[in-house]
Amino acid sequence: MKGIRSLLFVPAEERRLNKIGQTGADGHIIDLEDSMRDDDKDAALERTVHFLSGCKVKNIFVRVNRHRYEIEIKTLQNYNVGFMLPKIESGLDYTHVPDLVKGRRVIALIETPRALINADSIASVPWVSALAFGAEDFSVAMNMRNSVNALSIPKTLLALAAKANRKRVYDTPCFHLQDEKTFDAELEQAVDLGFDGKLAIHPKQVEGINRAFMLSDPQYIKYVIGIYEASGSAVCEIDGRVYEKLHIDRMRRMLTETERPS
Repeated sequence: MKGIRSLLFVPAEERRLNKIGQTGADGHIIDLEDSMRDDDKDAALERTVHFLSGCKVKNIFVRVNRHRYEIEIKTLQNYNVGFMLPKIESGLDYTHVPDLVKGRRVIALIETPRALINADSIASVPWVSALAFGAEDFSVAMNMRNSVNALSIPKTLLALAAKANRKRVYDTPCFHLQDEKTFDAELEQAVDLGFDGKLAIHPKQVEGINRAFMLSDPQYIKYVIGIYEASGSAVCEIDGRVYEKLHIDRMRRMLTETERPS
């Protein structure tokens, strides 16, 4: 998961699948779950197989359906993809996943109060690579508002669980496509809370996410450290931002953490 800031959901429809790799996102999540009608699930899986057969794009994940994850993962085992597991509520869910994923990257999607309570145990599972937050389902289950202020505590708890287990963590997608103020506020909050990136539901969100989480990008971290060291100064301005030794020391720690196997 290192270096992935933006993860764009892509419904398993032919015209959407063919745009993967053209969006600027660091990663893509082919969606077999919520964005597909129940009577289209089998066809969606077939379309995904057809697309992956000729695809060379990296960092593709597939969001499977909880009630049919075994057949979906088995069908996709021969392709270079990771998996997103929705509706997970404990580290004991998805019992057959360890035998099915065979070392692939797995994102656990935290969408319920029970899942948040168990986030630490879910993050501690060896085959879980990262946690992600699904605020829409969570807010409905809690009968609460899906807003920046209302979700600050759940997001903090999720980030803590992920970081305590040295796993990456991704913020919920923003569903306010025309509300830039809300989108920017969500980005600022996610960065402040230590998230490593954010899920997206539209390509127009990708650029903002990548820019906000630039310091989660190992190449950019190395770029900043290199310029700082070459300057020979205790204080250095880089891309309009002032850096001191304490910032560079923190970035070196971030780089070490990012480059650990995930």
